[in-house]
This record gives sequence, structure tokens and C-alpha cells, in this order.
Amino acid sequence: MATSATETAKQENGSRVFLQSVIEKGAEPSDKEMLKVYDGYNLEWKLTYRKQVDAVKGYLKGENITPNSVDQKAAEPIIEKSYKIVESMATFTMVKVLKSQKHFHQALAVLEILKAKGRDGERIAGEKAEIGLLIKDSTK
Repeated sequence: MATSATETAKQENGSRVFLQSVIEKGAEPSDKEMLKVYDGYNLEWKLTYRKQVDAVKGYLKGENITPNSVDQKAAEPIIEKSYKIVESMATFTMVKVLKSQKHFHQALAVLEILKAKGRDGERIAGEKAEIGLLIKDSTK
């Protein structure tokens, strides 16, 4: 689908606007709104963005927290987290959405996939550093 970095950026911006509208307004943006953001927006992209919405919803429900049982003598609670990330969903846009929702560990998991896909290593390192600070600040 993407033919250049510019085209990819437009597609990711479309993804951000679509997801943001669904999250904040509870509704998809109009076709007119989407065409302002991404001039290549069409039915195929609408369906792709809908799949992204479904994947993000499922992804965010994938956290499994297991509290300590009464018999355990652990110093800290045991927390198991399962992050099921569809590789095609791993974008910097998804990282941005997850960070805005304070899902920092999920955002880090997405960055690992981006790194494995050979994406911009410098940007990934910067995002990881920023998320590390956000995690640190959120535990104060």
C-alpha cells in the first residue's frame, strides 16, 4: 500500500485521526474529515482503519492481571501481562495512542516489533526513553 515515506506518514496520520475519533467521540470520522487528512482515503482504507480499531480494542482487553493467592508468600504481587500485537498494527501511531492512554508497557511492546521490522532505530530509541520517563513519573 505505501510507496514512500511521505505516503506512509499520510496513512499513519489517517490512522491516528480515525482511532482518535472513535476513542474520543465514540464514532468514526466522516469521509470528508478523513480526506482532509489523507487524500488517498477510500473504502479500502476505511475498512483497514476499522480493522485497526477492532485490533486496538482487543489488544487493550488482553491484559491479564493475576493477584497473589492467599498461600503465596511473595514480596510483590504477581502480574502477568499478555500483549497480543498484530504485526501490521505496529505503527508509531499506535505507540502514540497507547502513550496517550498511559498503556506504556504495551507501547514498548509495539516499539519492539517496529525495531524487529527495521524501522527508524533512532526514533524508537527516543520513544523508549520518553516512555521510560513516563513510567517513572507515573509510579511516583
